Amino acid sequence: MKHRVLHVIDHTGSGGAQVVIRNMVRTLKNQFSFTVAVLGNPGKYSDAYEALGIPVLTLANQGNQWNPSSLGRLFDTIRRERFDLVHTHLLKASILGTIAAKWAGTKTILHDHSGVYPQTLKYHISNGLVRSSYTYAYRYAVSHCDKVLVLTQEDVRSYLELYSIDPHKITILPNGVDLEEFSPPPEHQKGGPLRQELGLSADADLVVMVGRLDPKKDWLTFLQVARQVQQQSDQSCAFLIVGSGPEEQRLREYVRAHKIERVYFLGNRDDIPSLLHQADVFLLTSQRESFGIAVLEAMAAGCPVVATRSGGPESILTDGENGLLAEVGDVQGLTNHVIQLLRDKALRQRLAHSARQTVINRYSLENVATRMADVYTNVLAQ
Repeated sequence: MKHRVLHVIDHTGSGGAQVVIRNMVRTLKNQFSFTVAVLGNPGKYSDAYEALGIPVLTLANQGNQWNPSSLGRLFDTIRRERFDLVHTHLLKASILGTIAAKWAGTKTILHDHSGVYPQTLKYHISNGLVRSSYTYAYRYAVSHCDKVLVLTQEDVRSYLELYSIDPHKITILPNGVDLEEFSPPPEHQKGGPLRQELGLSADADLVVMVGRLDPKKDWLTFLQVARQVQQQSDQSCAFLIVGSGPEEQRLREYVRAHKIERVYFLGNRDDIPSLLHQADVFLLTSQRESFGIAVLEAMAAGCPVVATRSGGPESILTDGENGLLAEVGDVQGLTNHVIQLLRDKALRQRLAHSARQTVINRYSLENVATRMADVYTNVLAQ
């Protein structure tokens, strides 16, 4: 009989953690029996999980708003359904999921996708008192779960310093990418309809960034780079913003106020692999990036990457070998890298080839899923 694993997450809208769950349940569903519990707003990934035959339980209150009363429903669910393991994702679910599982006597894995530390919570929680409360509750969850999954060695150091955790309780598990889904098309099939969709010439260069439109991603730097590239380069270049979020109106106003040309807000898209195949450069301007699954996807798709040293990217990229790196907020440095890639096709091809090999060797979905299965087996055997 398969062991029963319950994934608990804050919401099932867009996000890296939601992609990780989809990839894990899709790859390991023949080895484990999965269910997903949503504590807040259900979104498009609820449909994605259900399409894979994975039950999705929505435990939110009226209006699908998250609040701590979800704890009781989560506890009842874990106890009633007799799950063998609870796997938590994102801040609120990690706190409530760990507490509920402990009450129910069920083993738990706390999966940190974003680097949950007091200094990073300020990006999400502005009120200092509320932030302190979450930090205290998260510290409790870390101390009472059976395993903590983090993305990088730097995360391990941070957890040991901030949470006084037993080092044997921490495992590094990077994100993985479906190589088939993002496989670049053959050379003779390159191109696509995107330039025509946007009314651009066939030889226009495309620089793209994919992510939530929030302050942590530092989209203003992206727009400043767009302005500088268009001023300093004689090549026709468009900048594509893929995603949605609270910053969108402010970014649109910035574009209008500074008269930045050829910036396109594409919103959420279901054709990310195709967009990456058609782009010339992937530009990541984040202030803080715990890992960067979007970077991995661009690398897998054969799109050369320019990124800030914002945490995760420098654990994936080696500057000049499989991508180009600049400091956070370094508009001119990022601009120089973008222009260099747009002018040097051979460099683009070399970096893109090396980047895809990096993903094949270290970050394939199959490799990461095998490691995840080993973690499940080891925790269940404790």
